Amino acid sequence: MGFNLLSASLRVLSKIIFFGFLLLFPLMSFASPGLVSIQFSRQGDTTRMTTTLTQPTACHVFTLSHPQRIVLDFDRTHLKAKNLKSMLQRARVLAPAITNIRVGYPRNKVLRIVLDLDRSVRYRFIMPAQSREAVLELMSTSKIVQTPAQTTTTKHTIVVVIDPGHGGKDPGAIGLYGTREKNVVLAISKALANVINQTPNMRAVLTRQGDYFVPLRGRLRLARRGKADLFVAVHADSWLNRRATGASVYALSQHGATSEAARWLAGRENISELAGVNLRELDDQSYLLRSVLIDLEQTATIRDSLHLGRSLLAELDEVTDLRYRHVEQAPFMVLKSPDIPSVLIETGFLSNRAEELRLRDPAYQGKIARAIFAGLQRYIKQYPSV
Repeated sequence: MGFNLLSASLRVLSKIIFFGFLLLFPLMSFASPGLVSIQFSRQGDTTRMTTTLTQPTACHVFTLSHPQRIVLDFDRTHLKAKNLKSMLQRARVLAPAITNIRVGYPRNKVLRIVLDLDRSVRYRFIMPAQSREAVLELMSTSKIVQTPAQTTTTKHTIVVVIDPGHGGKDPGAIGLYGTREKNVVLAISKALANVINQTPNMRAVLTRQGDYFVPLRGRLRLARRGKADLFVAVHADSWLNRRATGASVYALSQHGATSEAARWLAGRENISELAGVNLRELDDQSYLLRSVLIDLEQTATIRDSLHLGRSLLAELDEVTDLRYRHVEQAPFMVLKSPDIPSVLIETGFLSNRAEELRLRDPAYQGKIARAIFAGLQRYIKQYPSV
């Protein structure tokens, strides 16, 4: 009797296990692929980047120019690799053409790897059907060779968030004739927004449209909420030396970038979305992975901000004196978005009588606005992938 009961129990248990497996099998089979490793090796003039996945998936490869990049998009894939830091170090040794590697999610469940290059390269992509490994071979050449399978970029509306400094209870600098910075920069910003909004494929968003105060962190949140491609803060300068004149352009300093990275890593309440990567959804929540992702994005963003600043200086030089002929760098709060190229423009010195009179003149304000717009267009033309 006991034996028969035991046999019946085992048969029931085996059926439960069998049907449980059938229920779990689809989940096991259709779990999204994970990218678990990226390795670099070199043979002769060829550098190989081998990516290893937990299961096969489709990958789309294409190139972008100005600057040169190779992009790999893995369908339905999430990042599981834990060797990003060593990967970067090895890549820079074995592939001198690679200046940076970025990882993100441009669309839902699409993992993107971007290789920033400082020169043209020829490449070959190898991924056999049902393979868990994809190999990208880079070979030096004078021209990037594109294959018919590659895609081209599509134009989208470029959103420029314009940030008129100060406002409301914060007047900013005050000139000798009583000109208030908050009023001057708002007038210039509105003129700039008007020109941008009359241009196809461009749209302006103002962080303030009247005389009211917006906190610095609030300006950053407005830039992200407005889905900014570029961020331009407009200010006017003041100094004890009343002979000081000229416009200047600032980008974020590395010190400012480092402090902002620490803030992103420290607080759960902070914005989690970084250039399409939701930091909270990473399988690996380690400090190292998060810090590497933020560092990669900030390095590229500061570089792009410096490019943007140089384009603006070139155009401002046509309508006003320049205080500095190169882009300065400082830890300004409003420049700290890790993934939005951002600059701060000092349009002139209110502490200088002659420059104050110019800055309060609507015609001159329009000239400055048009010069900033021309600088934006110069940058977009030179770096169309923005």
